[in-house]
Amino acid sequence: AGGASHRCGSHAEAAAWLKAEIHERFKKPVTYLIYSHSHGDHASGGAIFAKTAVVVAEAKAPADIDGVLPDHRGLYARLTARENISYYGELQGMSRRQIAQRIGQLVETLDMADFIDRRTEGFSQGQQVKVAIARAMVHEPQTVLLDEPSNGLDVMSTRALRDYVRGLRSAGRSVVLSTHIMQEVAALCDRIVIIAKGEVAADGTATELLQRTGCDSLEDAFVRLIGSDEGLLA
Repeated sequence: AGGASHRCGSHAEAAAWLKAEIHERFKKPVTYLIYSHSHGDHASGGAIFAKTAVVVAEAKAPADIDGVLPDHRGLYARLTARENISYYGELQGMSRRQIAQRIGQLVETLDMADFIDRRTEGFSQGQQVKVAIARAMVHEPQTVLLDEPSNGLDVMSTRALRDYVRGLRSAGRSVVLSTHIMQEVAALCDRIVIIAKGEVAADGTATELLQRTGCDSLEDAFVRLIGSDEGLLA
């Protein structure tokens, strides 16, 4: 990590590189950031992340590594929170008894008792995220992908989310995290991959990236590594 950047001429090449890296590093529990900065004719970071989702799922032999929390939560508004989670449990081949038992655990862990049997239409951002996390984790996947999980959350909900992610790691699960929030990166990530304009601009731990750039914060290091401070203003 930290040396010369790896050139990826296409999303497919970036995905292939990430596949090899994640296959090696997911031999142990890890919280991993994949971040992409791009503008102009280059695809968005969300597109790159979506393509790597399938690649990560190939990193281990078991099938139960397909837990995904998308940026767009995608809840069925006419279904209750319980029904949303149950539906995904059924898609994963779980029995009704297994689903009921698992939902009971998730309701307690994610503090969803007050709204578990309400329709999700009109849910707050925090409630939507909790249901989406429960849906992604109902079948207890070994590897889970979280795409911008703290978008729209208040301070307390964000803190609770971070505690939950730490709990996943402590339980031996691997977490792939896509986020624009450097504070979140510093708080959660063991390793960081930054992709800028189709090129892997950096790969390493937070400490390694700070040492490489000579910066005091990950935000400053990020700007230096991508070679631009324009961001959305570009």
